[in-house]
Amino acid sequence: MMSVCVRPYRHLNTLISEGAKIILISHMGRPKGQKVDSLRLTNVAKHLSELINKPVLKLDDTIGEQVEEAIAHMANGEIILLENVRFYPQEEANDIEFAKTLASYADLFVTDAFGTAHRAHCSTEGVGHYLPTVAGLLVKKRDFCPRRCGASSGASFCFYYWWGEDF
Repeated sequence: MMSVCVRPYRHLNTLISEGAKIILISHMGRPKGQKVDSLRLTNVAKHLSELINKPVLKLDDTIGEQVEEAIAHMANGEIILLENVRFYPQEEANDIEFAKTLASYADLFVTDAFGTAHRAHCSTEGVGHYLPTVAGLLVKKRDFCPRRCGASSGASFCFYYWWGEDF
């Protein structure tokens, strides 16, 4: 049984209703830059889909052609979950090129990873150097991101990070 923190789902539902294209990025466990089947986020995507009553497309990678193609074909209100970002050693090394690649997929970075916000990793710190960044509901109590990331903001994609263990 997964431990569930329900607060992020209100935020996701608000972003969905505003027409944001949501790219979820997260980590689970400590795979040390290796692909570990037991740490894939497939079950996370299924569980999230049930919680928000909306399909979540889980990709088998974090970067690359499959990711770029899926993002290019997203419709407003759709959600994509990228594979465990810690499968890449560049994540914990806060590699600049890896951060730039991740940032290239979105127009805005929302961080709700309160438990890992202190870490200088690509997905928690590096991406923020290349995208406008706002705090999510778990990080900041007031809800201002949906107004910045919805259809009326002009932002096409919203890059939303949450910590796998918060899930």
